[in-house]
Amino acid sequence: MVFLYVMKPILIPLVLSFFLFYLVAPTIDYMNERLKVPKTISIFIAFIILICLISILVLIVVTSIRNVIQSSQLYSYEIQALSERMILFLQTKGLDIDANLIRKSILNLPFLDWIQSLTSQTVGFTKNLLLILLITYFLLATKRTDTGPMKLTSEVQAKITRYVRTKLFTSTLTAILVGVVLMIFNVDLAILFVAATFFLNFIPNVGSAIAIVLPIPILFIQFGASLTGIIVLISLAIIQFLIGNVLDPKLMGENVGLHPVVIVMALLFWGFIWGITGAFLSVPMTAILKVLLERSQTLRPIAMFLNGEYKKAESVQSVTS
Repeated sequence: MVFLYVMKPILIPLVLSFFLFYLVAPTIDYMNERLKVPKTISIFIAFIILICLISILVLIVVTSIRNVIQSSQLYSYEIQALSERMILFLQTKGLDIDANLIRKSILNLPFLDWIQSLTSQTVGFTKNLLLILLITYFLLATKRTDTGPMKLTSEVQAKITRYVRTKLFTSTLTAILVGVVLMIFNVDLAILFVAATFFLNFIPNVGSAIAIVLPIPILFIQFGASLTGIIVLISLAIIQFLIGNVLDPKLMGENVGLHPVVIVMALLFWGFIWGITGAFLSVPMTAILKVLLERSQTLRPIAMFLNGEYKKAESVQSVTS
């Protein structure tokens, strides 16, 4: 665990590169084997497609950050006006409050620091992204195209591919439904919340909860304590609950062969070691670990345990002992 934490700056780009490699590899195999496209051209086409998709995602993130920066001052004024109304309301109810202290606290809210932190993290991610793409390209360029690939590599590739396809489906579905709700009620910063919903839903279970909490300040500022804001929040919560806590864990468990409880534990472990990146990669890395454990007769009961086959794991353990 200490090694994983200390070597985080090196291991994260490397793991992400292998993740992208296994994601793009099936496309290269299809073009090379089925369409008879030469290896060099297949790699070039697949890599260009990958760059285009990542560029679209980066553009969405940059646009969202720009909207936050442009709206930060406006929302600062709206928060001050809202606080004045709240102070007046509380004073009319006979409550003895320090209005000057509340005003000073609101004025000292570090909006600029938050924006600078968000911007610096985005710039840092962009720098790592260039390194990740470079490593991915070399992995693709040295990909072996002869027959008889290792069965283990094929299993790992299949696990990652199924995981990404499932997460893309559930995340896109959630983002579309959330976007529809936000646009119906004309919620401010809708693009930001749709983008955040898409990315956060790659984090099992916890991501959906964070995506519900994020719009609350804007909903409160825009609609106050009105029924409209409550309806929007309840609608978002229902969407996130059904997809994030019912559909998503079920599909993940079926596709990668992991029990939903194991998925949550993996999220906590890798999130603690590698932060947000670890949370994103927790399921595929645990699925790869399960594949490796299945190759060993001694460690196979642990793989069965990860799959939720407790009784089979106990019987296998008793036989091996």
